[in-house]
Amino acid sequence: MFDTAASSSLFIFLPFLLLAKHIPIAVLGSFTGAFFVGNFLGKSLIGRLTDKWGSVRTFIIAELLMAGTIVLLTNSSSIIPIIVFSILLGALTKGTVPARASMAVEAVEHHARYEKAVGILSFISSIGTAGAPLLYGWLADSHGITSAFYASAVIAVLATIPAIAFRRAKRLQ
Repeated sequence: MFDTAASSSLFIFLPFLLLAKHIPIAVLGSFTGAFFVGNFLGKSLIGRLTDKWGSVRTFIIAELLMAGTIVLLTNSSSIIPIIVFSILLGALTKGTVPARASMAVEAVEHHARYEKAVGILSFISSIGTAGAPLLYGWLADSHGITSAFYASAVIAVLATIPAIAFRRAKRLQ
C-alpha cells in the first residue's frame, strides 16, 4: 500500500511541480514523456535486479532511491537534472512492481496459493492508489505542490518498513 501510495499518483502531480518551477507549458509533455520512458525501463531493469539480488533487497533499495529522487527532483531547477530525475523516478515508480509481486509469491508456501497472494497484494495496493491522489491533492492545495512530493518521499521510505519485517519473518522460518 505504501509503495503504490508513494508512486502511483506522481505522474498526475508532476506537471504541476514543473509549472511551479516555471517550466514552459509547451515542454511539459516532454518531461512527462521522460517519466513514462522511465516507467517502461523500470519494470524490466529492476525486474532483472530482483532476480539477481532478491525481492526484498531490490524493493528496499528502489524505495530509498525513489525517495531520494523525489527530493532531488523537487529541489531541482535546471532542465537537464529535471529530465534525468524524471526518467529515474519513472523507472523507480514502476520498477518496484516485480519486487513487490515476488514478495507476495514468496509469502506463500504452496504454489496453489499464489493467486490468493497476488489478489491480496492487488487489493492492498489499490488502497494506496486510491488514497494517494486525495492526500497529495489536499497537501498541494493547502501547503503547496512541493509538500505533496515530500510526502510521497516519506511514504516511499515508510514502504521499506513492511519489507524489512517481511525479511525478518522469512529468516525466522
